[in-house]
Amino acid sequence: MKNKIAYILLGLAVLSIFQTVVIAQPVIEQGPLLTPQLIAPQASATEYIIADHSHHHLGDDFKENLIPKEPEGLVYTKTFFLDSEFNSPKLSLMIKSVVPVAPHEINDSTEYLDKIYINDVEVGILNLHVIPELESSKFWTLLDPNPLRIGDNTIKITSGSNRDGSNYDDFEFFNLELKGIRKTGWVLSGRVEIDNEPATYAYICVYRHGTDERVSSCLTDNNGSYFLKLPNGVYDVKAVKEFCPEFDIKTVVINNSNVTLDLKTSMFGFFLFIFFIFFILPSSITGLIIAIVVYAFTKNRKLTVIGFVSGMVTACVLNMWLIDVIEERSLPLSAGIAFIIVAVPIILLSKRKSNVEGGGEL
Repeated sequence: MKNKIAYILLGLAVLSIFQTVVIAQPVIEQGPLLTPQLIAPQASATEYIIADHSHHHLGDDFKENLIPKEPEGLVYTKTFFLDSEFNSPKLSLMIKSVVPVAPHEINDSTEYLDKIYINDVEVGILNLHVIPELESSKFWTLLDPNPLRIGDNTIKITSGSNRDGSNYDDFEFFNLELKGIRKTGWVLSGRVEIDNEPATYAYICVYRHGTDERVSSCLTDNNGSYFLKLPNGVYDVKAVKEFCPEFDIKTVVINNSNVTLDLKTSMFGFFLFIFFIFFILPSSITGLIIAIVVYAFTKNRKLTVIGFVSGMVTACVLNMWLIDVIEERSLPLSAGIAFIIVAVPIILLSKRKSNVEGGGEL
């Protein structure tokens, strides 16, 4: 009898530890299993021209509160190539430790003005965009007139100095982005569907063929439709949407004509995988533990099989019921209830039958 009690305690301990530590997870919440890495959302047809999200420190002095602490230099320069013209270009970046200056205070003698140039055309002064009560502020400006051109372009951010140039301002910037709407090019358009239904607000990412270089991206509209303007070339096109299976990457060739490309996927296989991981697998473990306990008490293989099947089905139903009622799973709770509903009655009925048969023989 002591051995059988030990079997019960051991089974419950293994069941609780396994389901709580190994399998138990919140109900299909965002995580690496379910959610692919996403790209920041953009308005349809708006493309990244530059995207430098790293931190930069301009100036001439070590500053503990800046990232990085050591200055990179007095000037940040980035060269980029444009293969077509862009309308409505917008430049934005986050700034930290820039000294605020009011517009009426700026004149030829104003010191420490941190400026941005594109193709040697001044497009903004960072000091005008500082909000003193915030640790960091956002600078943004529409480039009007537009200094961008087809071919090589250069963006330059400079650290301002005092009057005699003996000391320079130390500040940090990050999340540098330049976006615009392509003016020339051919239209790549199509529809994104999941099980023949429109996939709204899915991310369309276009890469130069065979590389990780992202050329353009956009969001689908309410009908699952998208469109982008691209120059001639070969591209890899991928759709990404939260909590959905991956879409196949499609290769498309743009050659002096518009191209239509539809992207489709199905949730069936994805749901089967999720159902197996979150329901079938833990329920099977519950059924197995119940079967071991039943066999330890009854030594009856038929009752053991009944215990396994009944325990698995009961635990699975309980898990789905808990999600429907309290909107979360409790695998130890469902396993414990299944153990009481299935294992205990089988063992008691088996013992009663044995006693009756034993009494009849006497």
